[in-house]
Amino acid sequence: MKISDWQVFLTIENYRSINLAAEKLNLSQSGTSYILKTLEEQTGFPLFIRSPKGVTLTKEGELILKPVQQLVKQASELSKQCKRINGLSEGILRIGTFASLATSILPAIIERFNADYPNIKIEVIEGSSSNVENNLLKRNIDLAFTSYRKRPDYLWLDLVHDYLKAIIPESEGSLVGENVPLQYFETSPVINSDSDYEYDVSRILKDMDIKLQNIILTSKDEATILALVRQDLGASLLFEKVIATQNTEGVLVRNTNPILYRRLGVAYSAKNDLSPATKQFIEYIKAAVTKHNE
Repeated sequence: MKISDWQVFLTIENYRSINLAAEKLNLSQSGTSYILKTLEEQTGFPLFIRSPKGVTLTKEGELILKPVQQLVKQASELSKQCKRINGLSEGILRIGTFASLATSILPAIIERFNADYPNIKIEVIEGSSSNVENNLLKRNIDLAFTSYRKRPDYLWLDLVHDYLKAIIPESEGSLVGENVPLQYFETSPVINSDSDYEYDVSRILKDMDIKLQNIILTSKDEATILALVRQDLGASLLFEKVIATQNTEGVLVRNTNPILYRRLGVAYSAKNDLSPATKQFIEYIKAAVTKHNE
């Protein structure tokens, strides 16, 4: 049963005439009669009593009149809402990210987008690398500001390179030099990043075949890691964007040898099912990348 057919039913009921309803709806009399006949076949009972003076509802027609009115009204409201969403006058955008990106890259893009589309509600969901990844794959978020990894059915937009840095106690500065070999971390005391929380440090160490043999403590909190390094309990590896959000007083931040980085950017579905708000936000991200590269 089509919503448009029920609209014909309501118009006939309103005018008490198939001819007048057809004229009002810009339909032929035969076409209107056919729609009514189809509805009666589909419902299994007659909807109107015909007479030379016009038509009146049957008892069965009276029973379904109110539900049909509600159905047509809700369909109209749904159509209007869809138009508002496609016109970006309403909508929700859910963005997944981890903290370092939420404070360094995301705010400026959100600010520009919100200025142009103030009625689009933006939800920023922060979490660990694994949290963001799980939310993305389960479609709990529309897009993810995260680090690059191979994802079937997802597209990737590069933003920046985030360089891995060696965090060294001040007492070790003269021993390791300006560029700290990754092999230094194999035997030295290490304050390690939790692999679930910070996937990329573990991935890089695995790719470089570096095995940490003297892990003093593992933490999800960068401030805790820096505090322990500050107390001369060990060294650590953190990314530049993470370090930028923390107090590095009392520790040394050095380049690694070799220089290593992770690719930060945006992952989103490759399927043609993105909301209008998501599509437009991606365009703002692309504009930000273009401006940054000029």
